[in-house]
Amino acid sequence: MTDKSDPTINYVRTILARTGLTATELARKAGLSPSTLNKKLSGAEAASLSLRTLMKLSEVSGIPVPASILVSEQMEREARHILQMPPNIDMAARNHLPPTQDMSKDIPVMGSVIGGVGGDFSMNGDIVDRVRRPPALANASDAFAVFVTGDSMEPRYEAGDLVFLHPHRPVGPGDDVVVECFGDHDGEGGPCYLKRLVRRSADKVQLRQFNPPDDEIVIPYTRIRRIYRVLRPNELYGF
Repeated sequence: MTDKSDPTINYVRTILARTGLTATELARKAGLSPSTLNKKLSGAEAASLSLRTLMKLSEVSGIPVPASILVSEQMEREARHILQMPPNIDMAARNHLPPTQDMSKDIPVMGSVIGGVGGDFSMNGDIVDRVRRPPALANASDAFAVFVTGDSMEPRYEAGDLVFLHPHRPVGPGDDVVVECFGDHDGEGGPCYLKRLVRRSADKVQLRQFNPPDDEIVIPYTRIRRIYRVLRPNELYGF
């Protein structure tokens, strides 16, 4: 029988819990066999879900595959066979997806992102953890990550999810972003917001959150220090 602690099966259970879909409904949306997915969830059929299957489930549910799964040795082996060469991935990742143990554990985790309109997390330079560097960030010396807190972006992101940010990737409507605002005093960290970018104008940005739904969150540029794009799994691992 399937190990109930299998992380890929737990990921499917998370999708079902967050979206309210049944396993059959989820499978049909992803173009998968409902009977196979139900058997795996019940333990009647062994083996973890493949990387391709996980990416399909992530696409239809809007819930990212956890980084802990993507950097596992099993996923690394599968990725060697399906790794593509998109133009936005670094050369090191195009030519070789390194074994998990060769991925440097040097990406800094900077505090936590509040998921509410009243963001109160300040990126003050404190590093709270370090995680493994995805292949596509091999040459990105100033990339970093944050752990999500709050529930305003559920089901897309849940408290405890890890998101990777790149200071120099362009952002556009539809991108998930972290908006860092100025603090009240010089040199002081300001509030940060994890949202989806709706549009930008000459003097402000409009953001969207999912829980509760609100696409009228407006922040003037005079308050914004920087906007970071949240990197998607295919950008991080070249899938």
